[in-house]
Amino acid sequence: MSAPGVAGRVVTISRGAVPAVVAGVRTKGITVNGTPIDVTTDDSAGWRALLDLSGQNDVNITVGGVVVGPTLRVESLDVASRVQPTEFNIPGAAAIGGGKYAGDFFLASYAETGEYNGAMTFTAEFQSAGPVTYTPGTP
Repeated sequence: MSAPGVAGRVVTISRGAVPAVVAGVRTKGITVNGTPIDVTTDDSAGWRALLDLSGQNDVNITVGGVVVGPTLRVESLDVASRVQPTEFNIPGAAAIGGGKYAGDFFLASYAETGEYNGAMTFTAEFQSAGPVTYTPGTP
């Protein structure tokens, strides 16, 4: 019996005002950052003190997969459409990483590679451009 988990091949990316699936992926990475606010003073006895709020929050999502159409390539070349409403759907229960990240995301980088007799693959990085919501997956 195999352990529960998320199959990368079922992760999808939807972009645009009327969300349409633009890519399925093989690999993914999600980084949630919060930049601390240093409030250290002479009264901190030499220890750093941080405010309980972050100065800036951001979510970066990197993906890689097989090229199935030109959508992300076209977006990467169009400087006017890099920020779009985007949903990253990861099927499965929240306990195993499933759920949906949604918000406005900037397509920061896009690369394609290919080899003789092989499928063309891509990698892309998306950076949040505003608030991001996370909706946990259901079992």
